[in-house]
Amino acid sequence: MRKNFVPKYRYYTNGKNIVVAVASYAGQTIRGVAKCSERDEFNLETGKELAAARCAVKIAKAREIFTRSQRDMWQNILARYTTMYEKWDDKHLDALEIKKQAEAKLNDIMKEL
Repeated sequence: MRKNFVPKYRYYTNGKNIVVAVASYAGQTIRGVAKCSERDEFNLETGKELAAARCAVKIAKAREIFTRSQRDMWQNILARYTTMYEKWDDKHLDALEIKKQAEAKLNDIMKEL
């Protein structure tokens, strides 16, 4: 994922009162819509700015959700492997202790011969 993501917008308009800004983020198509009131005069540039701003807000929310899910996933993986390591470590220490006991027993037998 790019560190400083700047969306590239594509703009669509009906030429009368609606402008739509479309961008992609994390494989999703996100759009922001600006609709001119009947009381106002339609301005394409203002519509583009407003639609892009609304799209940017949606992208920020999607980024937050994506980041949170990634963080949760890595925390789960870390917890799982920590538990596995602790169990492995206990078994490993038990195996070392058994090995030491077996070596001591072997040494005792060898001394008696």
